[in-house]
Amino acid sequence: MACLLHGPTCMWGMRFALLLGFSSFCACYGYVYTGGDELIGGDDDGGGDYVVPLEVTFRAHVQPDMDNAGCTGSANCHGVDGIPMVVTFSPDTEEDWLSNYDEVQQRAQSVDSSLLLARPIGVGDHMEVLDATSEEIARWRRWIEQGAPFE
Repeated sequence: MACLLHGPTCMWGMRFALLLGFSSFCACYGYVYTGGDELIGGDDDGGGDYVVPLEVTFRAHVQPDMDNAGCTGSANCHGVDGIPMVVTFSPDTEEDWLSNYDEVQQRAQSVDSSLLLARPIGVGDHMEVLDATSEEIARWRRWIEQGAPFE
């Protein structure tokens, strides 16, 4: 048994997993893997729970999350040339989809070094647009863990 997000080095995750009977647990971020078809997360008081699919793709999850969070298509954000990671809002063509995927996938890297996970929570000179324990960050983390598939 190991922490879902940090692996075997996260002692709290291992202790809670054993104590609660889960196959994996991360006390640091509040995620529980139940061994079924989903990841469940939320805050410590039980509010804000959500489901993260085991299979996350760019087309079905990451692009819509970025659109909904206001990351794309804005005059001040990633829809403008000259700003790193130019991403079209709600792409219409396959060319736009693939261009967006390429831009985002380059920043995904690994869970431990991902700009895609760090920047939206306010790391570096980026403004905070998502909470570290948000559903979107959990989905993006899962997407990166899966190798960042397009579809």
